Amino acid sequence: GGSAGSALHVARSVARRTERSIIHLVSQGEVNPAVLKYMNRLSDFFFVAARYASMRTGNDEVVYKKADAAATTRTTHTRVSEESA
Repeated sequence: GGSAGSALHVARSVARRTERSIIHLVSQGEVNPAVLKYMNRLSDFFFVAARYASMRTGNDEVVYKKADAAATTRTTHTRVSEESA
């Protein structure tokens, strides 16, 4: 997805990791539940921004899809172009 798209996907990964790390704090009442919702929306934003950046720069996104477990255990991926996005 290009450098901008890649950087935004990294930011999304960090936001998702942060979201997972605060779930316990929210369940213990140490953090306001709105923080968890905010982190979820932030990671959603980074995902959409990464897709948009890739589209604007003419770069394909690589979408990973799990293969049928009965057929194989390896992960496959397909490219998504602007026309199919």
